[in-house]
Amino acid sequence: MDKISIIVSYRNEEENLGTFVYNLEKEFKNKKITQYEIIFIDDHSSDSSLKFLLPLSRKNKKIKIIKMRKRFGHSHSIQAALENIDSKNFCTFIDCDLQDPPDLIAKYLNFKDKKNTIHFIRK
Repeated sequence: MDKISIIVSYRNEEENLGTFVYNLEKEFKNKKITQYEIIFIDDHSSDSSLKFLLPLSRKNKKIKIIKMRKRFGHSHSIQAALENIDSKNFCTFIDCDLQDPPDLIAKYLNFKDKKNTIHFIRK
């Protein structure tokens, strides 16, 4: 069965995490997409981002968290996530700062199209 891994690298995003998760899950539910996981990579946040996500991950097994032991930066955080997903999964990267709407993932996801890559360009 096809599955998508949504990789979200963040640092100090406690104000956006709730809205991000809500919007993403709402759109996946509306599109009847159930085979997904959200992998949050905490790039050594100094706010309460992790404290917010931990209870969510206990209630929702689709949410996974990787905590970096020090600040490595966006690229290394993404790499850590890629090393922890199934190689058969579809994969996408998105920031949780809500500059890019997470509902675009559900809107354009097509498990049948295994040969194409979707790129978004903001104007």
